[in-house]
Amino acid sequence: IAHTNKVDSEQGGITQHIGAFEIERNGRTITFIDTPGHEAFQAMRARGGEVADAAILLIAANEGIKQQTIEAIKIIEQEKIPFVVAINKIDLPDANIDRIKSELSELNLVPEEWGGDTICVEISAMKNTGINELLDLILLAIDIDKDRLLTNPCGEAMGVIIESRIDKNEGVKSTIILQTGTLKVGDDVIINGVCGRIKLIKDSGGKILDSVQPGHPVEILGLKEVPNVGDIMEVISDRTELKRKLKEYCYINYKENNT
Repeated sequence: IAHTNKVDSEQGGITQHIGAFEIERNGRTITFIDTPGHEAFQAMRARGGEVADAAILLIAANEGIKQQTIEAIKIIEQEKIPFVVAINKIDLPDANIDRIKSELSELNLVPEEWGGDTICVEISAMKNTGINELLDLILLAIDIDKDRLLTNPCGEAMGVIIESRIDKNEGVKSTIILQTGTLKVGDDVIINGVCGRIKLIKDSGGKILDSVQPGHPVEILGLKEVPNVGDIMEVISDRTELKRKLKEYCYINYKENNT
């Protein structure tokens, strides 16, 4: 979907980091959060609430449902978010699509074509088969639940950290997805008791921006420490409020450390 060889170039073909990217489909923008494992994804949801509007449950047609698939299903069901099952690697000679659908049915996820309400799409990421259908079904799943997804671009921004690292030349670089408000260069922010000031905003294509609205993944510079995946970033424009928040965090940390 991202039209990159990111996964191919990494050890064992496994995504080693969290990232996000955007694509255009039918005149609409879809943001994908690409997670390396369910532990990180659960941390994001535990700390950030509604991070994702929908999910793609990816299952290899030649491998079947594994323990990590069951863990992902539990997360989806707990959070009650719409999802689409993508049965991948259908081009392989040992692919067994009926086996996947049977295993899904045993987990009470009966495919639509078998009389249930679970949307399944057969795809081959390698051969680019079924990708457009998958994207259209994702948009459909989101539209069905669109009343829950309304957000406000006005006011002070709040977002979730989905990736963070130290760059030896630029310092702390973090990827965030805004949930509300508009983030601007020069904004004072606080994340888990650490303050900072936004020095740079880049979109997923590397373009430098003056501001960003909810739903778009961006990379930011200006944080003093590396935040955790799932931490909440708040913009605090009032200096008095910023000082109060910092004192509140210090008190909470002190209380936790002395419990």
